[in-house]
Amino acid sequence: MPAAARLTVGGDDPYVFALAMSGTNLYAGGSFNGAGGSPANYLARWDGSSWSTVGGGVNYHVRALWASGSRLYVGGGARLVEDGRPLVEANGVASK
Repeated sequence: MPAAARLTVGGDDPYVFALAMSGTNLYAGGSFNGAGGSPANYLARWDGSSWSTVGGGVNYHVRALWASGSRLYVGGGARLVEDGRPLVEANGVASK
């Protein structure tokens, strides 16, 4: 694995709890506020060259991820995307 692909997370209690692949993107979710030196609120994407936030992140820990087609499903305590929009919920699972 190239050194740039290594996920270094930041925060008071930084852990990665979930990973999901969609095409060439790897998604990571957990209890972090930064990924690979970039700000990322609990949710980050590796695009093959760098880590970035996903839609501004979410407002609480991500415990599960599942990718299907162009959708990324997020499970855990998150209820809002960081820009204030609510996630769509279905029995404790949110879709972004």
